[in-house]
Amino acid sequence: MKNFSPVQKHRITKILICFCTLIVISAVCFMIPLRPKVSDTEKRELAKFPEFSFSAISSGEYFADISKWFSDTVPFRDTLMGFNSKIQNFLGTDGVIKGFNEGAESDDIPDPAAPGNEETLPYVDPTEMQTDNSETPEDITYPPDEKDAVNVEQLGAIVVVDDSGFEYYNFVQSAADNYAKALNTAAARFPTYNIYATIAPTSADITLNEKVRKNLNVSDQKTAINYILGSTSDKVKKFDCFDNIKQHRNEYVYFRTDHHWTALGAYYCYESFCQAKGISPLPLSAYEVRSFDGFLGTFYNDSGSDPDLGATPDRVDTYKPPCNYSMTITDKSGATKSMPLLFDETNAPASLKYGTFICGDNPLSTITNADKPDGETCLVVKESFGNAFVPFLVYHYKTVYVIDYRYYNGSLASFLSSHQVNDIIFCNNVSMTRSSSLVTQMANFITG
Repeated sequence: MKNFSPVQKHRITKILICFCTLIVISAVCFMIPLRPKVSDTEKRELAKFPEFSFSAISSGEYFADISKWFSDTVPFRDTLMGFNSKIQNFLGTDGVIKGFNEGAESDDIPDPAAPGNEETLPYVDPTEMQTDNSETPEDITYPPDEKDAVNVEQLGAIVVVDDSGFEYYNFVQSAADNYAKALNTAAARFPTYNIYATIAPTSADITLNEKVRKNLNVSDQKTAINYILGSTSDKVKKFDCFDNIKQHRNEYVYFRTDHHWTALGAYYCYESFCQAKGISPLPLSAYEVRSFDGFLGTFYNDSGSDPDLGATPDRVDTYKPPCNYSMTITDKSGATKSMPLLFDETNAPASLKYGTFICGDNPLSTITNADKPDGETCLVVKESFGNAFVPFLVYHYKTVYVIDYRYYNGSLASFLSSHQVNDIIFCNNVSMTRSSSLVTQMANFITG
Protein backbone atom coordinates (compact mmCIF):
# COMPACT_ATOMS: atom_id res chain seq x y z
CA MET A 1 0.00 0.00 0.00
CA LYS A 2 3.06 2.25 -0.12
CA ASN A 3 1.98 3.62 -3.51
CA PHE A 4 -1.33 4.89 -2.07
CA SER A 5 -1.88 8.26 -0.50
CA PRO A 6 -2.74 8.47 3.24
CA VAL A 7 -6.39 9.18 2.40
CA GLN A 8 -6.55 6.16 0.10
CA LYS A 9 -4.88 3.96 2.71
CA HIS A 10 -7.43 5.09 5.30
CA ARG A 11 -10.33 4.26 2.98
CA ILE A 12 -8.90 0.87 2.08
CA THR A 13 -8.34 0.07 5.75
CA LYS A 14 -11.98 0.86 6.57
CA ILE A 15 -13.15 -1.29 3.67
CA LEU A 16 -11.01 -4.20 4.83
CA ILE A 17 -12.30 -3.86 8.40
CA CYS A 18 -15.93 -3.84 7.20
CA PHE A 19 -15.27 -6.81 4.91
CA CYS A 20 -13.62 -8.82 7.67
CA THR A 21 -16.43 -7.94 10.06
CA LEU A 22 -19.01 -9.20 7.57
CA ILE A 23 -17.05 -12.44 7.14
CA VAL A 24 -16.90 -12.96 10.91
CA ILE A 25 -20.63 -12.21 11.34
CA SER A 26 -21.50 -14.55 8.46
CA ALA A 27 -19.33 -17.29 9.95
CA VAL A 28 -21.02 -16.90 13.33
CA CYS A 29 -24.47 -17.04 11.71
CA PHE A 30 -23.64 -20.38 10.10
CA MET A 31 -22.41 -21.96 13.34
CA ILE A 32 -25.21 -24.43 14.12
CA PRO A 33 -24.33 -24.86 17.85
CA LEU A 34 -24.78 -21.11 18.40
CA ARG A 35 -28.28 -21.08 16.96
CA PRO A 36 -30.93 -20.91 19.72
CA LYS A 37 -33.86 -23.32 19.88
CA VAL A 38 -36.16 -21.20 22.03
CA SER A 39 -36.70 -17.49 22.63
CA ASP A 40 -37.01 -16.43 26.27
CA THR A 41 -38.05 -12.96 25.10
CA GLU A 42 -40.92 -14.15 22.87
CA LYS A 43 -41.80 -17.15 25.06
CA ARG A 44 -41.85 -19.61 22.13
CA GLU A 45 -39.92 -22.34 20.39
CA LEU A 46 -38.05 -21.16 17.32
CA ALA A 47 -38.27 -22.64 13.83
CA LYS A 48 -36.61 -26.02 13.34
CA PHE A 49 -34.43 -27.07 10.43
CA PRO A 50 -36.82 -28.80 7.99
CA GLU A 51 -36.72 -32.49 7.27
CA PHE A 52 -35.61 -33.41 3.76
CA SER A 53 -38.13 -34.76 1.27
CA PHE A 54 -38.35 -34.70 -2.53
CA SER A 55 -41.93 -33.40 -2.40
CA ALA A 56 -40.84 -30.47 -0.22
CA ILE A 57 -38.04 -29.65 -2.66
CA SER A 58 -40.30 -29.82 -5.72
CA SER A 59 -42.88 -27.53 -4.10
CA GLY A 60 -40.25 -25.06 -2.92
CA GLU A 61 -41.38 -25.54 0.68
CA TYR A 62 -38.06 -27.05 1.76
CA PHE A 63 -35.97 -24.01 0.85
CA ALA A 64 -38.63 -21.64 2.21
CA ASP A 65 -38.46 -23.47 5.56
CA ILE A 66 -34.66 -23.27 5.54
CA SER A 67 -34.95 -19.51 5.03
CA LYS A 68 -37.45 -19.29 7.88
CA TRP A 69 -35.15 -21.36 10.14
CA PHE A 70 -32.13 -19.26 9.21
CA SER A 71 -33.84 -15.93 9.98
CA ASP A 72 -35.64 -17.17 13.09
CA THR A 73 -32.59 -18.67 14.80
CA VAL A 74 -29.94 -16.00 14.36
CA PRO A 75 -27.32 -16.43 17.11
CA PHE A 76 -27.83 -14.13 20.09
CA ARG A 77 -31.27 -13.16 18.72
CA ASP A 78 -32.75 -12.35 22.16
CA THR A 79 -29.80 -10.10 22.97
CA LEU A 80 -30.15 -8.34 19.63
CA MET A 81 -33.92 -8.03 20.04
CA GLY A 82 -33.42 -6.61 23.53
CA PHE A 83 -31.01 -4.03 22.16
CA ASN A 84 -33.48 -3.18 19.39
CA SER A 85 -36.31 -2.89 21.92
CA LYS A 86 -34.28 -0.41 23.97
CA ILE A 87 -33.70 1.68 20.87
CA GLN A 88 -37.42 1.60 20.02
CA ASN A 89 -38.35 2.52 23.56
CA PHE A 90 -35.93 5.43 23.41
CA LEU A 91 -37.42 6.56 20.10
CA GLY A 92 -40.99 5.94 21.30
CA THR A 93 -41.76 3.43 18.52
CA ASP A 94 -42.15 0.24 20.55
CA GLY A 95 -45.56 -1.28 19.82
CA VAL A 96 -45.40 -3.91 22.58
CA ILE A 97 -47.78 -3.26 25.45
CA LYS A 98 -45.98 -2.71 28.71
CA GLY A 99 -47.06 -1.37 32.07
CA PHE A 100 -46.72 2.34 32.73
CA ASN A 101 -43.96 3.35 35.10
CA GLU A 102 -44.84 4.39 38.63
CA GLY A 103 -45.83 8.03 38.56
CA ALA A 104 -47.10 7.95 34.96
CA GLU A 105 -50.12 10.11 34.32
CA SER A 106 -53.47 8.45 33.74
CA ASP A 107 -56.85 9.78 32.70
CA ASP A 108 -59.65 10.20 35.19
CA ILE A 109 -62.29 7.51 34.75
CA PRO A 110 -65.50 9.40 33.99
CA ASP A 111 -69.02 8.46 34.86
CA PRO A 112 -70.28 6.50 31.81
CA ALA A 113 -73.47 8.59 31.83
CA ALA A 114 -71.61 11.92 31.98
CA PRO A 115 -72.12 14.46 29.15
CA GLY A 116 -69.45 14.47 26.50
CA ASN A 117 -69.39 10.70 26.09
CA GLU A 118 -71.54 10.74 22.95
CA GLU A 119 -69.15 8.58 20.95
CA THR A 120 -70.23 5.51 22.87
CA LEU A 121 -73.72 4.09 23.13
CA PRO A 122 -75.86 4.79 26.23
CA TYR A 123 -74.56 3.38 29.48
CA VAL A 124 -75.84 0.02 30.67
CA ASP A 125 -74.85 -1.06 34.17
CA PRO A 126 -73.14 -4.46 33.84
CA THR A 127 -74.76 -5.63 37.07
CA GLU A 128 -78.17 -5.30 35.41
CA MET A 129 -77.14 -8.01 32.94
CA GLN A 130 -76.94 -10.69 35.64
CA THR A 131 -79.06 -13.75 34.96
CA ASP A 132 -80.19 -14.27 38.54
CA ASN A 133 -80.77 -12.32 41.72
CA SER A 134 -77.38 -13.01 43.24
CA GLU A 135 -75.71 -10.47 45.47
CA THR A 136 -74.90 -7.08 43.97
CA PRO A 137 -71.38 -5.58 44.09
CA GLU A 138 -72.41 -3.56 47.16
CA ASP A 139 -73.06 -6.82 49.01
CA ILE A 140 -69.70 -8.34 48.12
CA THR A 141 -66.82 -8.32 50.57
CA TYR A 142 -63.40 -9.50 49.50
CA PRO A 143 -61.16 -11.73 51.62
CA PRO A 144 -58.54 -9.74 53.55
CA ASP A 145 -54.80 -10.04 52.90
CA GLU A 146 -53.39 -13.20 54.40
CA LYS A 147 -50.14 -11.51 55.42
CA ASP A 148 -48.42 -8.14 55.39
CA ALA A 149 -45.93 -7.22 52.71
CA VAL A 150 -42.33 -7.10 53.88
CA ASN A 151 -40.18 -6.04 50.91
CA VAL A 152 -41.46 -3.67 48.21
CA GLU A 153 -39.28 -2.74 45.24
CA GLN A 154 -40.32 -0.56 42.30
CA LEU A 155 -38.68 -1.66 39.05
CA GLY A 156 -39.82 0.53 36.17
CA ALA A 157 -43.14 -0.78 34.90
CA ILE A 158 -43.57 -3.34 37.67
CA VAL A 159 -43.45 -3.49 41.44
CA VAL A 160 -42.03 -6.53 43.22
CA VAL A 161 -43.65 -7.28 46.58
CA ASP A 162 -41.80 -10.04 48.41
CA ASP A 163 -41.90 -12.95 45.92
CA SER A 164 -44.51 -11.53 43.50
CA GLY A 165 -44.48 -9.08 40.61
CA PHE A 166 -47.32 -6.71 39.66
CA GLU A 167 -47.91 -4.45 36.66
CA TYR A 168 -48.93 -0.81 37.01
CA TYR A 169 -52.26 -0.03 35.34
CA ASN A 170 -53.16 3.48 34.18
CA PHE A 171 -56.48 4.23 32.50
CA VAL A 172 -56.36 5.75 28.99
CA GLN A 173 -59.81 7.04 28.05
CA SER A 174 -59.29 7.34 24.29
CA ALA A 175 -58.25 3.69 24.01
CA ALA A 176 -60.99 2.56 26.41
CA ASP A 177 -63.66 4.39 24.40
CA ASN A 178 -62.39 2.89 21.16
CA TYR A 179 -62.47 -0.57 22.71
CA ALA A 180 -66.11 -0.11 23.73
CA LYS A 181 -66.91 1.24 20.26
CA ALA A 182 -65.31 -1.85 18.70
CA LEU A 183 -67.59 -4.12 20.75
CA ASN A 184 -70.60 -2.00 19.80
CA THR A 185 -69.62 -2.24 16.15
CA ALA A 186 -69.43 -6.03 16.39
CA ALA A 187 -72.89 -6.17 17.95
CA ALA A 188 -74.34 -3.81 15.32
CA ARG A 189 -72.70 -5.47 12.28
CA PHE A 190 -73.48 -9.05 13.34
CA PRO A 191 -76.89 -8.89 15.07
CA THR A 192 -77.73 -12.57 14.50
CA TYR A 193 -74.88 -13.71 16.77
CA ASN A 194 -74.69 -13.72 20.55
CA ILE A 195 -71.91 -11.26 21.44
CA TYR A 196 -70.31 -11.86 24.86
CA ALA A 197 -67.57 -9.71 26.38
CA THR A 198 -65.43 -9.73 29.48
CA ILE A 199 -62.37 -7.76 30.57
CA ALA A 200 -60.02 -9.66 32.83
CA PRO A 201 -58.39 -7.72 35.67
CA THR A 202 -54.68 -8.08 36.30
CA SER A 203 -53.15 -9.22 39.57
CA ALA A 204 -52.47 -5.67 40.83
CA ASP A 205 -56.13 -5.17 41.79
CA ILE A 206 -56.77 -8.76 42.89
CA THR A 207 -53.87 -10.29 44.79
CA LEU A 208 -51.65 -7.29 45.55
CA ASN A 209 -51.54 -6.40 49.25
CA GLU A 210 -54.13 -3.63 49.80
CA LYS A 211 -51.79 -1.55 51.98
CA VAL A 212 -49.21 -1.50 49.18
CA ARG A 213 -51.73 -0.93 46.42
CA LYS A 214 -53.30 2.18 47.96
CA ASN A 215 -49.90 3.90 47.93
CA LEU A 216 -49.30 3.28 44.22
CA ASN A 217 -50.19 5.76 41.50
CA VAL A 218 -52.50 3.42 39.59
CA SER A 219 -56.07 3.51 38.27
CA ASP A 220 -58.87 1.45 39.79
CA GLN A 221 -59.42 -1.52 37.49
CA LYS A 222 -62.94 -2.34 38.68
CA THR A 223 -64.08 1.21 37.92
CA ALA A 224 -62.35 1.11 34.53
CA ILE A 225 -63.89 -2.24 33.60
CA ASN A 226 -67.35 -1.05 34.62
CA TYR A 227 -66.84 2.08 32.54
CA ILE A 228 -65.78 0.18 29.41
CA LEU A 229 -68.40 -2.57 29.62
CA GLY A 230 -70.96 0.00 30.69
CA SER A 231 -70.26 1.96 27.51
CA THR A 232 -71.42 -0.91 25.32
CA SER A 233 -74.95 -1.46 24.07
CA ASP A 234 -77.42 -3.90 25.54
CA LYS A 235 -76.72 -6.12 22.52
CA VAL A 236 -73.39 -7.00 24.14
CA LYS A 237 -73.83 -9.62 26.85
CA LYS A 238 -71.42 -8.58 29.58
CA PHE A 239 -69.90 -11.06 32.04
CA ASP A 240 -67.77 -9.09 34.45
CA CYS A 241 -65.48 -11.56 36.22
CA PHE A 242 -63.74 -9.09 38.56
CA ASP A 243 -65.79 -9.80 41.68
CA ASN A 244 -65.81 -13.57 41.24
CA ILE A 245 -62.02 -13.68 40.92
CA LYS A 246 -61.39 -11.28 43.79
CA GLN A 247 -63.55 -13.34 46.11
CA HIS A 248 -60.88 -16.01 45.59
CA ARG A 249 -57.94 -13.60 45.83
CA ASN A 250 -56.06 -15.69 48.39
CA GLU A 251 -56.10 -18.70 46.10
CA TYR A 252 -53.57 -19.30 43.31
CA VAL A 253 -55.44 -17.21 40.71
CA TYR A 254 -52.46 -15.26 39.30
CA PHE A 255 -48.85 -16.15 38.75
CA ARG A 256 -46.22 -14.45 40.90
CA THR A 257 -43.56 -14.15 38.19
CA ASP A 258 -45.82 -13.54 35.19
CA HIS A 259 -48.60 -11.09 34.21
CA HIS A 260 -51.17 -13.75 33.27
CA TRP A 261 -53.85 -15.32 35.40
CA THR A 262 -53.53 -19.00 36.22
CA ALA A 263 -55.97 -21.58 34.91
CA LEU A 264 -57.76 -21.31 38.27
CA GLY A 265 -58.23 -17.57 37.78
CA ALA A 266 -59.53 -18.25 34.27
CA TYR A 267 -61.91 -20.86 35.73
CA TYR A 268 -63.61 -18.22 37.88
CA CYS A 269 -64.03 -16.12 34.74
CA TYR A 270 -65.56 -19.18 33.06
CA GLU A 271 -68.05 -19.40 35.94
CA SER A 272 -69.10 -15.81 35.22
CA PHE A 273 -69.51 -16.65 31.53
CA CYS A 274 -71.72 -19.64 32.33
CA GLN A 275 -73.91 -17.39 34.46
CA ALA A 276 -74.33 -14.94 31.58
CA LYS A 277 -75.08 -17.74 29.10
CA GLY A 278 -77.45 -19.53 31.46
CA ILE A 279 -75.57 -22.83 31.62
CA SER A 280 -74.06 -24.75 34.52
CA PRO A 281 -70.26 -24.68 34.86
CA LEU A 282 -68.44 -27.94 35.42
CA PRO A 283 -66.99 -28.26 38.93
CA LEU A 284 -63.22 -28.29 39.19
CA SER A 285 -63.43 -31.89 40.36
CA ALA A 286 -64.62 -32.90 36.88
CA TYR A 287 -61.27 -32.02 35.30
CA GLU A 288 -58.05 -33.99 35.19
CA VAL A 289 -55.32 -31.77 36.65
CA ARG A 290 -51.72 -31.74 35.47
CA SER A 291 -49.00 -29.40 36.69
CA PHE A 292 -45.68 -28.09 35.38
CA ASP A 293 -43.22 -26.64 37.87
CA GLY A 294 -40.47 -24.08 37.37
CA PHE A 295 -42.28 -21.31 35.44
CA LEU A 296 -40.53 -17.91 35.38
CA GLY A 297 -42.57 -15.45 33.33
CA THR A 298 -42.63 -11.89 32.10
CA PHE A 299 -42.22 -10.19 35.48
CA TYR A 300 -39.07 -12.20 36.08
CA ASN A 301 -37.74 -11.25 32.65
CA ASP A 302 -38.76 -7.56 32.88
CA SER A 303 -37.28 -7.22 36.37
CA GLY A 304 -33.86 -8.25 35.13
CA SER A 305 -34.11 -11.70 36.73
CA ASP A 306 -35.00 -10.39 40.18
CA PRO A 307 -33.65 -12.91 42.74
CA ASP A 308 -36.79 -12.78 44.89
CA LEU A 309 -38.89 -13.83 41.90
CA GLY A 310 -36.32 -16.36 40.72
CA ALA A 311 -36.25 -18.05 44.11
CA THR A 312 -39.97 -18.86 43.94
CA PRO A 313 -40.86 -20.10 40.44
CA ASP A 314 -44.51 -20.56 39.57
CA ARG A 315 -46.44 -23.76 38.98
CA VAL A 316 -48.61 -24.01 35.86
CA ASP A 317 -51.74 -26.09 36.45
CA THR A 318 -53.89 -27.35 33.58
CA TYR A 319 -57.45 -28.68 33.67
CA LYS A 320 -58.22 -31.27 31.02
CA PRO A 321 -61.90 -31.21 29.90
CA PRO A 322 -63.81 -34.50 30.42
CA CYS A 323 -64.71 -35.03 26.77
CA ASN A 324 -63.34 -36.39 23.50
CA TYR A 325 -61.74 -33.41 21.76
CA SER A 326 -59.08 -32.59 19.19
CA MET A 327 -57.38 -29.35 18.11
CA THR A 328 -55.75 -28.00 14.96
CA ILE A 329 -53.91 -24.72 14.63
CA THR A 330 -53.50 -22.57 11.53
CA ASP A 331 -50.33 -20.53 11.17
CA LYS A 332 -49.78 -17.26 9.29
CA SER A 333 -49.10 -19.07 6.03
CA GLY A 334 -52.42 -20.91 6.24
CA ALA A 335 -50.87 -24.29 7.02
CA THR A 336 -52.72 -26.41 9.58
CA LYS A 337 -51.53 -29.12 11.92
CA SER A 338 -52.90 -31.13 14.81
CA MET A 339 -51.73 -30.03 18.25
CA PRO A 340 -52.72 -30.89 21.85
CA LEU A 341 -55.12 -28.59 23.67
CA LEU A 342 -52.80 -28.68 26.68
CA PHE A 343 -49.20 -29.07 25.61
CA ASP A 344 -46.75 -31.07 27.75
CA GLU A 345 -44.36 -28.40 29.09
CA THR A 346 -42.47 -30.70 31.46
CA ASN A 347 -39.15 -30.15 29.72
CA ALA A 348 -39.83 -26.69 28.32
CA PRO A 349 -37.63 -23.72 29.28
CA ALA A 350 -38.78 -21.86 32.38
CA SER A 351 -40.12 -18.91 30.38
CA LEU A 352 -42.28 -20.96 27.97
CA LYS A 353 -44.51 -22.99 30.27
CA TYR A 354 -47.60 -20.74 29.88
CA GLY A 355 -47.57 -22.02 26.30
CA THR A 356 -49.27 -25.18 27.53
CA PHE A 357 -52.68 -23.54 26.98
CA ILE A 358 -53.86 -24.14 23.39
CA CYS A 359 -50.18 -24.26 22.35
CA GLY A 360 -49.71 -20.53 22.79
CA ASP A 361 -50.71 -17.65 20.53
CA ASN A 362 -51.72 -18.73 17.03
CA PRO A 363 -53.73 -16.89 14.37
CA LEU A 364 -56.49 -19.52 14.40
CA SER A 365 -57.16 -22.59 16.52
CA THR A 366 -60.03 -25.02 15.98
CA ILE A 367 -61.12 -27.31 18.81
CA THR A 368 -63.70 -30.00 18.08
CA ASN A 369 -65.69 -31.88 20.72
CA ALA A 370 -66.72 -35.23 19.24
CA ASP A 371 -69.14 -35.80 22.12
CA LYS A 372 -71.37 -32.92 20.95
CA PRO A 373 -71.98 -33.49 17.22
CA ASP A 374 -75.16 -31.40 17.35
CA GLY A 375 -73.95 -28.74 19.81
CA GLU A 376 -73.41 -25.03 19.43
CA THR A 377 -70.27 -23.39 18.09
CA CYS A 378 -68.40 -20.37 19.44
CA LEU A 379 -65.60 -18.04 18.38
CA VAL A 380 -63.24 -16.63 21.02
CA VAL A 381 -61.50 -13.37 20.07
CA LYS A 382 -58.57 -12.86 22.39
CA GLU A 383 -54.99 -12.04 23.24
CA SER A 384 -52.85 -14.29 25.44
CA PHE A 385 -55.09 -14.01 28.53
CA GLY A 386 -57.74 -15.92 26.62
CA ASN A 387 -55.50 -18.98 26.23
CA ALA A 388 -56.14 -20.29 29.75
CA PHE A 389 -59.87 -19.49 29.45
CA VAL A 390 -60.54 -21.44 26.24
CA PRO A 391 -60.13 -25.03 27.56
CA PHE A 392 -63.08 -24.57 29.92
CA LEU A 393 -65.38 -23.84 26.97
CA VAL A 394 -64.57 -27.04 25.10
CA TYR A 395 -67.01 -29.24 27.05
CA HIS A 396 -69.97 -26.99 26.19
CA TYR A 397 -69.54 -26.57 22.42
CA LYS A 398 -69.34 -28.74 19.32
CA THR A 399 -66.57 -26.50 18.01
CA VAL A 400 -64.56 -23.72 19.62
CA TYR A 401 -62.76 -21.41 17.19
CA VAL A 402 -60.06 -19.17 18.65
CA ILE A 403 -58.71 -16.11 16.83
CA ASP A 404 -55.81 -14.04 18.10
CA TYR A 405 -56.46 -10.74 16.29
CA ARG A 406 -52.79 -9.77 16.70
CA TYR A 407 -51.75 -12.46 14.21
CA TYR A 408 -54.87 -13.31 12.19
CA ASN A 409 -54.79 -11.87 8.66
CA GLY A 410 -58.51 -12.04 7.84
CA SER A 411 -61.55 -10.16 9.09
CA LEU A 412 -64.41 -11.16 11.36
CA ALA A 413 -66.90 -10.82 8.50
CA SER A 414 -64.92 -13.13 6.19
CA PHE A 415 -64.51 -15.70 8.95
CA LEU A 416 -68.21 -15.74 9.79
CA SER A 417 -69.10 -16.06 6.12
CA SER A 418 -67.33 -19.42 5.95
CA HIS A 419 -67.83 -20.83 9.46
CA GLN A 420 -70.92 -21.78 11.46
CA VAL A 421 -70.89 -19.81 14.72
CA ASN A 422 -73.50 -19.17 17.42
CA ASP A 423 -71.59 -17.19 20.06
CA ILE A 424 -68.75 -14.67 19.70
CA ILE A 425 -66.81 -14.21 22.94
CA PHE A 426 -64.36 -11.33 23.44
CA CYS A 427 -61.84 -12.08 26.19
CA ASN A 428 -59.09 -9.51 26.80
CA ASN A 429 -57.32 -8.18 29.85
CA VAL A 430 -57.72 -4.64 31.17
CA SER A 431 -54.14 -3.69 30.33
CA MET A 432 -54.85 -4.36 26.66
CA THR A 433 -57.69 -1.80 26.69
CA ARG A 434 -55.24 1.05 27.26
CA SER A 435 -53.06 0.14 24.27
CA SER A 436 -54.15 2.13 21.22
CA SER A 437 -52.21 -0.19 18.89
CA LEU A 438 -53.86 -3.38 20.19
CA VAL A 439 -57.32 -1.80 20.31
CA THR A 440 -56.83 -0.66 16.72
CA GLN A 441 -55.82 -4.18 15.68
CA MET A 442 -58.98 -5.62 17.22
CA ALA A 443 -61.14 -2.88 15.73
CA ASN A 444 -59.65 -3.49 12.27
CA PHE A 445 -60.41 -7.19 12.63
CA ILE A 446 -64.04 -6.32 13.43
CA THR A 447 -64.54 -3.67 10.76
CA GLY A 448 -62.42 -5.21 8.01
